[in-house]
Amino acid sequence: MVRAGAPTWRDLKIATAPGALLVTMASSTPGQRAALGVGDAVGLSRLATRLEGGLAVITLPPQAWQAMPADDLARLGLSSRARWEWMVTHEASQVRPGEAQVREVDLAAELDALTALQRRALPHTYTSLDRPGYRWFGWYDPEGELRSMAGAGDWVHEVHLGSVATDEGWRGRGVGAALTAAVTRQGLTATGQVSLGVYTENTRAIALYERLGFTIAYSADSRRP
Repeated sequence: MVRAGAPTWRDLKIATAPGALLVTMASSTPGQRAALGVGDAVGLSRLATRLEGGLAVITLPPQAWQAMPADDLARLGLSSRARWEWMVTHEASQVRPGEAQVREVDLAAELDALTALQRRALPHTYTSLDRPGYRWFGWYDPEGELRSMAGAGDWVHEVHLGSVATDEGWRGRGVGAALTAAVTRQGLTATGQVSLGVYTENTRAIALYERLGFTIAYSADSRRP
């Protein structure tokens, strides 16, 4: 995760403790920074408590937050939290039924359809349609209607999937599996690694991604002001 992300990070600052790495970088919010930690929970908790203000988000393993003294946690002022899993694969799954109905979306011609589907199926996604470096893919029904979508970014160091969403009426039919498998195969051909983030409580999606060959490589607890 760090190797894949580092080339895209700006204004990098690194802090270390035995077995722990904490990286801070410029965030998408002007004047604010983001922090990401990996490794030993106690070491990360100590590094994180030294961070100063102006933080848009801190992402640490859940155990690091649990190891942090209550007073230090309160001082950081991070009241919003999201628990998620970073999943990765290096091997393509078998071809899934329906992959022939997957194609790359022409943003110029189909932006309205993508926007409408994202609003219906995944309105709170962090992966906006104007995100730099992202290509968008869709699964289309026999009438040519867009029923499932996925964004795929980077394409140099890895391919990271985001905003994977399927219309409610089309869920449970293998549509999302076909789309994810097809895009994953393209990403592996291009870079050798495909990753995605999924909320921990979305056990159904995690089970699907595991069937497609993804494994959980990092459990994350992201906290924001």
